[in-house]
Amino acid sequence: MDQISKIIAQMTILEWAAAITTFACVYLTVKNRIENWFWGIAAVLFYAVFFWKIRNYANAALNLLYYLPCCIYGWWVWKKYGPLHDDDLPVTSLTSRTRVIWLIAAALFSLCIGYPIAHYTNDPYPYADSFTTGFSIVAQYLQAKKIFENWWMWIGVDLVYTIYLLPVQKVYVSVALYAIITLLAIRGAIEWKPLIGMPKGTQK
Repeated sequence: MDQISKIIAQMTILEWAAAITTFACVYLTVKNRIENWFWGIAAVLFYAVFFWKIRNYANAALNLLYYLPCCIYGWWVWKKYGPLHDDDLPVTSLTSRTRVIWLIAAALFSLCIGYPIAHYTNDPYPYADSFTTGFSIVAQYLQAKKIFENWWMWIGVDLVYTIYLLPVQKVYVSVALYAIITLLAIRGAIEWKPLIGMPKGTQK
C-alpha cells in the first residue's frame, strides 16, 4: 500500500509539472510568442514519462521521438524563416486541396499507428490513443511552420483527450488542463485568423 501511495504521489507531481508547462506553451503559442517552444520542450519531456507510466505508449513515444525534435525545429523555423530572419515569420493558411491532403495524412497515420498498438501492446485504448497521435503529428508540424490550420487539428485532438481518453484513465489534473487547452486552441484560431500573411513585426 505504501508503495502504491508513493507511485500515485509521484505521478501527481509529474502530472502537475506537465500541466503547468503545457499551459504556458499553449498560451504563448496563442499569443504568437516564440518562447512557447522552450516551455514546449519541458512539457514534452514531462509528458513522455507521464504517458509511459499510465501505459499510453503511443503518446509517450510521440512526445519523446516527435514532439521534442519538432519543438527544436519549430523554434528554428519561427526564428529564421521570416523575411528578416529574426522572429518575423508570418502566419499562413492551407489551400482547400492541401487541407484535404493533410486530413487524409492524419487519418492514415492514425490507422497505421493504431493497428500495431492494438495487437502488440497492452494499451487499453489503442484507437483513441492512435487518433490523438496521428492528428497530433500533423498538428505539430503545421504549428512548427506557423500554419493557421494547426489550431483546428489541435481542437479535435484536445476534445478527444478531454472528453474520453484522459477521463477513463482517471488523470483528472490533465483532464482539467486539456479542457482549458481546448478553449485556448479555439482562442488561438480566433487570434491567428487576422494575422494570416502578415509579418510579425507589422501585426497590430
